[in-house]
Amino acid sequence: MDIYDASDKILRRVHYDNEGKLVWSDFITEQTTGYNEDKANELKGIYAKALLILTDEGLCRKSPGSDVVELAHKGIECKGDFKKYLRKKKTTVILDRMRRIAPIISAIIVIITFIITMMKKNASKERAAAQKTQSGAKTKRR
Repeated sequence: MDIYDASDKILRRVHYDNEGKLVWSDFITEQTTGYNEDKANELKGIYAKALLILTDEGLCRKSPGSDVVELAHKGIECKGDFKKYLRKKKTTVILDRMRRIAPIISAIIVIITFIITMMKKNASKERAAAQKTQSGAKTKRR
């Protein structure tokens, strides 16, 4: 089990509770029952990290001085689906980065287009001047 699976499990449990609360010690005891001591300690660590992630993201909050985990406003909005929340967050981050990069790319395209246009104008002027000199040379020979 990884941290994101544990986060999803905690968030679903809190979300589907009638009061939106979870007694942390009971939950940990329930999740580690049947495992040896090493595996149980590993699971406790994973669930502790998962709870930190949920509180940092604002999906859950742990009441200070108590053993109760409550559902926060963002947890209600994402309807208890942590994986969906992560996908949405990643998409938001990508779109934000693209929004920051887009003006730079746009400016580069404008500059390149300007340079190409100027090169075409200069080439056509040079071509016209060359044709003028050639036609002037032909008339002198006659």
